Amino acid sequence: MTLDSNLKLLMKNSGFLPVNNSIRPEIFNSSLIMMTTVNPIQSMRQAKHEAHIIRLRLLRKAALQRDLWWKFQASRTDYSYDSARHTAFYGNGSLDIPSSSTFPVNHLMFESTLPTDEHPAPAPQRIFVLWTGDNEMSDNRKRSLDHLTENFSAEVTLVTPSNLNEWVVSTHPLHPAYEKLSLIHRSDYLRAYLAYHHGGGYVDLKSIRGDLGQLIGRINSNPALWGGGMRELGSHNVGEALGGSLPKEQRVNHSRHLWASCYAFRPKNRFTGEWLSEVERRLSYFEPLLTQNPPMDPFGASKGYPVPWFSILGNIFGPLCLKYQGHLTIDESLQWEPTNEASYR
Repeated sequence: MTLDSNLKLLMKNSGFLPVNNSIRPEIFNSSLIMMTTVNPIQSMRQAKHEAHIIRLRLLRKAALQRDLWWKFQASRTDYSYDSARHTAFYGNGSLDIPSSSTFPVNHLMFESTLPTDEHPAPAPQRIFVLWTGDNEMSDNRKRSLDHLTENFSAEVTLVTPSNLNEWVVSTHPLHPAYEKLSLIHRSDYLRAYLAYHHGGGYVDLKSIRGDLGQLIGRINSNPALWGGGMRELGSHNVGEALGGSLPKEQRVNHSRHLWASCYAFRPKNRFTGEWLSEVERRLSYFEPLLTQNPPMDPFGASKGYPVPWFSILGNIFGPLCLKYQGHLTIDESLQWEPTNEASYR
């Protein structure tokens, strides 16, 4: 069998049949035909290159055929944009989350726009809890606060609208979008703000078993550690990135994530700097939309409220846990004692 016959057979087996069953010179140049008289390695490289060219041409042809089919379909049907097709719902369905994004940004590519310390100061023995509304705290939340105060060795500090200014840094006022956010999203913002500027711990007003104060001591005893906390609840709760391979990596590595409701950090490290920087960049985008579509309830469940549920906490915090996992530690003794939604609220 001749070399020309071998090439024809190879092309048939690969699904590319030459016109008139002959080798086309514009696709296969003479270097392939002369494989017996040239350097074998060079011939193999040339063959690989030619195969790549064929593949690209086939892909372009397939794309053209696909576009022609879609164009034909579009000519025979009507189309109207419906936002409901591109919206997911959280919890009981009252919190809408866009399931399509038209603004792809990977915040892991960017460094903090805020100053950070190469050797961050120790985390103070203080744990923040937040109540961002003027409404009275529920009895269940009060019981959770009492539980945390009694069981944590570190000082538990409740931040409310009445004392928030005590924690605002004069050179870095709260973002102007803060007062326009839902109460839940105000808490999300303050977590990043307090962790960066003041350090220490944060915990939701929930029944947490263990001692976050002991974790703070462990963080301070290891210069390589910037922070730590309770392990993420599961892959279902990871604040996933949008698109690419990172969402799957987050789900597979969910056990390397901190739970964004129970943690502690040294102040002004790269994690907290990048965290707050990205939150404030996003708030600058959302601010004019918030003016037009203010929240009508604590959860931002009103129609038109523009800030997706996880967008200024989980979607930023979660990926950073993977980026800086070498500087974080998981405390297995910290556990959430889950109850039903109504009972702890």
